[in-house]
This record gives sequence, C-alpha cells and structure tokens, in this order.
Amino acid sequence: MFLFKRKLAPVAKLYEQALQVEKALEALCDYLSSLKEERAGAVAAHVRQARKWTLLLEQAAGAQPAGAQPAGTLTAADLSRLAGLFELIAGEAESALDEMRRFAVKPEEPLRELARFSLRMLQEISGAVACFSGARRTAAQPLIRARQSAARGEKAFLEFRRELLNRPNAVEILKIQEIYKRFSNIFDNGHQAVEILGDALVLK
Repeated sequence: MFLFKRKLAPVAKLYEQALQVEKALEALCDYLSSLKEERAGAVAAHVRQARKWTLLLEQAAGAQPAGAQPAGTLTAADLSRLAGLFELIAGEAESALDEMRRFAVKPEEPLRELARFSLRMLQEISGAVACFSGARRTAAQPLIRARQSAARGEKAFLEFRRELLNRPNAVEILKIQEIYKRFSNIFDNGHQAVEILGDALVLK
C-alpha cells in the first residue's frame, strides 16, 4: 500500500490527503450529533492518515522541477503549502474534539453548525483538487463554493461568539470560545487553500 501511495502523481496525493481531512470533519460532525465514541476514534484515525500524506507530498514536491509552471498547474511550493494547510485543518478539528471532551462541553447547535460549514468547505476544496487531475477549469465552481462556505462559517463564528459573551458563566465562556476559535482557524486555513488553488487557475 505504501509503495502504491508513493507512485501516485503529486496532485493525486494531495487529493487523497484532502479526502482524509474531509472524512475527519465528517466524523466530527457525526460525533457532535450522536456522541458515539467510534466516530471520535474515526476523527483521530483520519487525522493520522492526513499527516502521513503530508510527508509523501513533501517528498513529491521536492522531486518537482523548480521554475515557472503553466496556468492550471500546481507548483512544488503550492503542493507543500497546501499539504501544510490541510494538515493544520485536520489538527484543528482534532483539537476541537479533544477540548470539547476535556472541558465537558456539550455539543450545542452552534458547534454543530460550525462543523457543518467546515465540512462543506472541505468537500468543495476536495472537489476542486480532483479537477486538477483532469479538466482543471472545472475547479472554478467548487472553489467559489468553498470560498462562500468559509465566509459563511466565519460569519457564523462571529455571531456565535457575540452570543456566547452574554452568558453568565465566565469559565464556560472561555472553554467554548477556545473551541469556536478552532473552527475559525479551519475557515482561515481553508480560505488560504482556496486562494492558492485559485491562483493556479488564474482566478481572481
């Protein structure tokens, strides 16, 4: 299996990593709805897989020739930055889950909604990455939708944080605010990934 992964084209490796991050967020959404322990375990498992792909992508990026690339092509620097961003997103999802359990924070609707926005964003980013293996121009629409999901998620984060500050329990506010911030980081990293992919398509 490891040898098979090494033989994949760099963009295919990036797509596989994006899928693992997407699955981690999907498992997080499931856990927030069901509180089933196996879904919490699935989050950690997919995050581990995403981190393994980072190493493979770094190796693939190092093997690519330096210099300018034609439009619609991801450079070695692009691959490296995207791999790092995907790993950061996976790590933030795992940290959000860990903190929620450690602080005994109930999965209220705001947390579930932030997780859903995160998942939708990653689904669109994964779709855009897949397009780079074939009809690259078709990546435009999923990138636009990913950018919209990130913006809506960040807007929801700001609204939920304002509402949170009205609660009487200061300790509860601090705990939940830390978890909210994890999702804000996910949206920020996702937005950066969209910008990198968009620049490769000369999208502005």
